[in-house]
Amino acid sequence: MMLAVLVPYRKGIYASFPTFVEHKNLLFVYYREGVTNTAYTHGLDGKVLRLKMKVSDLERAIRGELDVPLWDLMEKKIVFNAENELDSIVSKLDENLFSLCTRNHIHGVLNQCYVSFSDEPEFSEREPVSIKGVSLHAF
Repeated sequence: MMLAVLVPYRKGIYASFPTFVEHKNLLFVYYREGVTNTAYTHGLDGKVLRLKMKVSDLERAIRGELDVPLWDLMEKKIVFNAENELDSIVSKLDENLFSLCTRNHIHGVLNQCYVSFSDEPEFSEREPVSIKGVSLHAF
């Protein structure tokens, strides 16, 4: 079986926590990308990124039928970019309802969770989530 690399390795970059949904024959991949840092396990300066590609392109990449890297065929977008975005969990809740849960986190300094809802797996706004009596939370 062939493998398709969604996010190529780049020195000094920490890409993690990928989640995905399929909608209208497109694959939406959300993940977190930060700068490696020896003091923080997941690095710093994290961003929530979204990749969008045709499902057929992914299938062709897995079969080894592409002449270019899959990365070159994807639409890439920074969705959220605060101090240190850490999580990016996308979910399909119903046929035309999607959510994206994100978190801006610096250990001992900052921990704010957010949720976004949309009828398409594209997000531009988010609402903070707070739970009374809970100081550290994550999705």
